[in-house]
Amino acid sequence: VQTSGEFQCSSLPTGEYTLRFSAPGYVTKTMPKIKITSPEKIDIGTILLSQGGTIEATLFSDTTEEPVSGVSGKLDKGLSRYARSNADGLIRFNNLADGIYNLTLTHRHYITKVIPNITVTAGEVTDLGDIFLEAGATIDGKVKDAEDKPIRGVQITVRSPEKTHKTSTDKFG
Repeated sequence: VQTSGEFQCSSLPTGEYTLRFSAPGYVTKTMPKIKITSPEKIDIGTILLSQGGTIEATLFSDTTEEPVSGVSGKLDKGLSRYARSNADGLIRFNNLADGIYNLTLTHRHYITKVIPNITVTAGEVTDLGDIFLEAGATIDGKVKDAEDKPIRGVQITVRSPEKTHKTSTDKFG
């Protein structure tokens, strides 16, 4: 690593390479299909990284008003990005390119929540504040055969006018 921002990766055999540039606080950049056909020096020039923006929120249960950990967050804008809320309910996506994103929050005990059209600006934090998740109901049971033996791998589909949920039985039916 050079202090001038220069880099060098030596002793590469011929082939096709993808270069990925990432640094804390910057949007990751990828250069695909760099072809090396002979033992030569390839100068790719200067790569400009832009500062990234951040989306963050704190997630709470709407019934207990306690923070909810383990919530999966999926951020969509072209490629998807994922994060999980911590013990304090904080979920954060860093190093995001400028643009408009949709956030989907899922947890097995709460109803999926979608937050559309979140604007991200380079170098800034978009704080969504406190988000309260609504507890969801659970349907459970066992599937057995006529001999009272559990059947594993049964596909269960639960439909409503708004959504379809799928699951399957475990090894105990």
